[in-house]
Amino acid sequence: MYKPHTGSDRRRYVEQVSLSPPIIFEVKHPCEWGIDLDDALKSRTKRLVDGDALMFEGCGPSVSIRLEVCSLFFSLVHCD
Repeated sequence: MYKPHTGSDRRRYVEQVSLSPPIIFEVKHPCEWGIDLDDALKSRTKRLVDGDALMFEGCGPSVSIRLEVCSLFFSLVHCD
């Protein structure tokens, strides 16, 4: 978890930040949700709906991304 090192870092990166809405990764197969982290890191997006859509337009030269990872094990639902 991120912890600012200085008071100015706290103001800049915690108190004065404006967060964007979450990015939902929708896949083409109706029984799947999300994207595997390894696939995302390797730009394997062909299974995603609008996988080639641009993101982070109008942002500065760097973007901080926070990932929420589910630590629970979910059983998979089999679709016919």
